[in-house]
Amino acid sequence: MTTSPLYEQIGGQEPLDNHISAFYERVLGDPQLRPFFDGVSVEKLVSMQREFFAAALGGPVAYAGMTLRATHEHLNITTAELSLFIEHLLATLECTSLGRTVIDQVVNRIACYSEDLGGDTPVDG
Repeated sequence: MTTSPLYEQIGGQEPLDNHISAFYERVLGDPQLRPFFDGVSVEKLVSMQREFFAAALGGPVAYAGMTLRATHEHLNITTAELSLFIEHLLATLECTSLGRTVIDQVVNRIACYSEDLGGDTPVDG
């Protein structure tokens, strides 16, 4: 049996855009994570994240941004901060009507990029 891409399972671009907006409200409201985004255009950030998530979840979108490693290498992100970021993603998705299996798959798919963001070990989703 073939499973549709996670992008389709979450409903496509409009629901994804809504999830990303809600997710970044959480992230930018977190006093531990907010400093990473000082001086960053939130509009551009959210736009790039919508593109990245769509591509990462198997959507018909090609991510055109810089590599994750190049974008984040100067930030010295710790494993604890990566975990907090993933916790916000999980909490955001748990407020949706997505089922547990889809939520876990989305979180695990995004967490697999953690090695490109920093920290000393990969983050489990």
